[in-house]
Amino acid sequence: MTDTDLARYSRQLEKGFRNLRFEGSLESEFREVFYRRGLLRQRAAIALGILLLASLAPLDLQRLPESLQSAYLWTRIYIACPILALALCLTFYLDNLKRYFQLAALLIVVYIGVATNSIVLMANLHRPTLPYEGINLIIMTSFLLAGLLFRYALLCNALVAVSYFAIASLYGTPISVHEIFFITAHWAVGATGCYIIEFNSRFNFLQQGVMSALAQTDALTGIFNRGAIDHKLERLFHYAQREKKTLSLLMVDIDYFKRYNDLYGHIEGDHCIYQVAKA
Repeated sequence: MTDTDLARYSRQLEKGFRNLRFEGSLESEFREVFYRRGLLRQRAAIALGILLLASLAPLDLQRLPESLQSAYLWTRIYIACPILALALCLTFYLDNLKRYFQLAALLIVVYIGVATNSIVLMANLHRPTLPYEGINLIIMTSFLLAGLLFRYALLCNALVAVSYFAIASLYGTPISVHEIFFITAHWAVGATGCYIIEFNSRFNFLQQGVMSALAQTDALTGIFNRGAIDHKLERLFHYAQREKKTLSLLMVDIDYFKRYNDLYGHIEGDHCIYQVAKA
């Protein structure tokens, strides 16, 4: 770490991040950490999604008319479940594709949400009807468990919620005031929870960055302390050996510093050390 790193974390903490975005390279650093920490949640959400889709299928098929059963199986079982299973595998084996997981998660959730809305609203033109609450479950799961950044989760669930009303209008399926209220309420609650989760994640990221920088830098000068220097030199030494490159080390001393310190005092002596380190 350098004093620049410490300053970056401290400056961002002071400036704040209500829009849930950092300046410069801090944003990419945070997303890397967010991805790592969100893997468990993503895997849990995907596994839960497969389990719920498979568990609901027998119950839904009993209520669906035969004309809709084939469409249900294709959209919910034959397509959605394999896609989720593939996504689960990718979280284990294709680390270099992690930058695409946010977009992939968004597309998967939107597909499942729109497919669910279509089946439910088409089925509700017949009797008995399918419960609409499944859309609320998708909204809450994707907001709180899918490991999506807030802006992705917001867009994703806005598309899912709006599609419910758009498809209902297309098919002429009546929608009750209760459906509108609870879908909107679940969306608002999920969005609030997702915002708080990401805000706290960003705050903790900055705090840990500051603490890590302080642990590796000298408090007076802001440059590497002994422990950090030893660690960096070890890495540089191995790199030089591997790449067969020369490695130079420059050691600097401050001439007549004791006389300067005795003459002007420790405060001026500290200022002198700081200026030399800065240079």
